[in-house]
Amino acid sequence: MGRIRQVRRDNGTLEPFRERKVAEAIMQALKAAGTADRPLAEELAGVVVLFLEKYHGLEVPSVADVEEMLCRVLKETGHPQAARRFEELQRERRRLEEEVTVRYLPGKEAGAAPSPTVEEVRPWNRGRLVRSLVRAAELPASLAEEIAAAVEARLISSALRSVTPVLIRELVAYEFVDRGLEAPIADDDVYGVTREALDRLVSGQENQPLDRMIAGAALRRWALGGIHGDVVATAHAEGSLHVHGLDDPLKVERLVLPASLLIDDIEATAGDLLLGVRTTLDGLRDHVRQEILLPDVVGALCRHSLAGSDPSRLCDLLLRALDFRDAYGEVTSPRPHLVVPLGTTEKVGAPFLAALLARLHESPEQGDWLPVSLAYGREMELPGAEALEKTFVLAAARPGTVLQIVRERDVPLFPAADGSAPVPLTVSLGRLAINLPLALMDARGCGLKEVLSDLDAPCRAAMTAFHERYWHQRGGARQGLHGVVVRLGGPARVQVHAQGQEVDLEVWGLAQALEMLVQREVVHPAQRPQAAARLLGYLDYLISEEQGGVKFRVRLGGVIDRDVRRRLLEALENHVDRYGVVDVQDMLRDESLSDRATLPVVLPLLSDRNAALLYAPFAERTGPGLALPLAAFGDDDPASLLRRLDDDTRVGLLTLSPRRPGEDVFEVQEELFA
Repeated sequence: MGRIRQVRRDNGTLEPFRERKVAEAIMQALKAAGTADRPLAEELAGVVVLFLEKYHGLEVPSVADVEEMLCRVLKETGHPQAARRFEELQRERRRLEEEVTVRYLPGKEAGAAPSPTVEEVRPWNRGRLVRSLVRAAELPASLAEEIAAAVEARLISSALRSVTPVLIRELVAYEFVDRGLEAPIADDDVYGVTREALDRLVSGQENQPLDRMIAGAALRRWALGGIHGDVVATAHAEGSLHVHGLDDPLKVERLVLPASLLIDDIEATAGDLLLGVRTTLDGLRDHVRQEILLPDVVGALCRHSLAGSDPSRLCDLLLRALDFRDAYGEVTSPRPHLVVPLGTTEKVGAPFLAALLARLHESPEQGDWLPVSLAYGREMELPGAEALEKTFVLAAARPGTVLQIVRERDVPLFPAADGSAPVPLTVSLGRLAINLPLALMDARGCGLKEVLSDLDAPCRAAMTAFHERYWHQRGGARQGLHGVVVRLGGPARVQVHAQGQEVDLEVWGLAQALEMLVQREVVHPAQRPQAAARLLGYLDYLISEEQGGVKFRVRLGGVIDRDVRRRLLEALENHVDRYGVVDVQDMLRDESLSDRATLPVVLPLLSDRNAALLYAPFAERTGPGLALPLAAFGDDDPASLLRRLDDDTRVGLLTLSPRRPGEDVFEVQEELFA
């Protein structure tokens, strides 16, 4: 049997055969018959394809053959009413094409074409609408077919004989909103930016530069088709995952920049040295999108004497060198991310480190523009318990502050200068967010092992997106990876190995997903930490699989961006409303979930109930969004707990969050709309 790849239209032309188009036709018929069951529609579409392959072999079936087989499958699988409704819909569709006209009025709406000088009348054509959605709205063909079919069904029910492009555009916009998608642009766009957006910019309501707004709008449309394919574009449009950086797709997501590439002349004055730091960072800004992580700059400044320098003045110079805010105080991208050791070694003096921590305590508002990681390494001599507790409390008030456990294989906090060999660079080639409750929507009380397979489809889409970004970056664009290498001195000074590069996978809605699994008796309430560990571990396992000779090092975290969280929540709400998933609707109305986030842990932190999370391999590579509540430290000596976290767990990076007295379960991401 030959795989059906094409179908012959009535006029003799060939077009690609899409199984999803058959599934959508079956879905429309089932819906008209009172049975809106999408999994059933997709299963029956597979049966239609199977019988088409059996009866047509290598021949190209006609549209009529496909319709006949679809009706036959519906009848023989016990859905005669749906088969009758499909036949009626097909008759109505043909009547629509014969009787309904689209009127283009002179000087009025005319789509992307110039306005006509005289009234034009064209017959209704669903295929033309599909092509328009694919071209203008950058939709995958399958999703464009689904929306065009829904618009056509509304025209059939309206019994209109004449319509205008304005009405068609409104019906398309309604279908977009019904699916939780961003409505397509209208014909008053200027280079992909609406006049309304430009008005907001001119009036001061938008803070981003004009050139960035226009370029971002154009690049977002290009990236889904120019870099990513149909699978990723469909998943992004439906909200099952969110692809970050579509407005800056040429850049790497994040760069880990060792001090040896920033601080060359250790004999230079403090001012000259930090001027060099700022100059290098400025040269990298066109190639990095999110952040430039500085894991050991503080350690290098501590280690290399800068004899006679005033520690307070050195702190001022460092913070000034890392301040990338614009004239209005708005944070620009990328942001430097500073790693500050919590203690000292025998070889490193403490005055500068103490002055820097004091300066950060004095100005917690700096957390808005300078993310800080507080790092602990095994060789450190920590300050006293009271000073350490004070540091944690003040750091938790700074947005973005994280606690980092530095392992032996990580970049050392106090590196020795060595220019004898090229420095290996670590970059993040992409960042995605997975809508976990949407992926687990069909989970029922069959055990967590069976539920994990529901994550295969979004993980395949995420892995595809990461590889598409990887090969695009390796392709030679002047911005991005190649620009970073050239700016830092070329291959003789830096190396970017094919293996071991990072990707950032964010998870949204773990708390909601766990609540859903508990309500459906898939997970026992007392097993939430273990269930969270299995879900996150499975995601990590799938994304880090080798494909095409490339294996990524996954950095797993939570979604911090509020706009992305809102988008994924709206996609979930629209999905459950559209398909009437009552239990999830009730769960989303539960306001107690609104301030719950990603990772549930219980007290005490080193309890056996948390072992699955704290000892999991992905814990070594956690990213922002997976937080450690300060209350989890309890009343014990914080230094002792830090050492136990280092010795007895695989924890890598945890966001600090304030204490919440009286609670034994902690959710680690910031509140949804705080």
